[in-house]
Amino acid sequence: MEEFKLELYKHDQEIIQATRDQILKDFNMVGLHLQLPDAKIGMYNDLLDLLSRQLYILIEKDQEGLYNLLYRVDIKASAIHKAKHTSEYADDAEMIASMIIYRAFEKVMLRRYFSNH
Repeated sequence: MEEFKLELYKHDQEIIQATRDQILKDFNMVGLHLQLPDAKIGMYNDLLDLLSRQLYILIEKDQEGLYNLLYRVDIKASAIHKAKHTSEYADDAEMIASMIIYRAFEKVMLRRYFSNH
């Protein structure tokens, strides 16, 4: 199976919207309320910015909720630790947001792949 490259789809509004919807679903599954307005999500950078702001709040005020979310989306603590040492992101919230977006993107692309095969 092919590797999905997010970089190729960062400006594909349909893929970004589906990724946004997957992220909302993941947050809801662990009982977290997430505000990602439809109209504001056009491209990858919009999604990254909005999700980073929400994650910053979780990091500061609800670490248990954050851990539940990371478990739900299957991001391991070791992956976060490794990314901290190689990351080009401004802060932990942006780095984790990027990881969550990529995992949601993978789910979207896998569904598309298998629905076409």
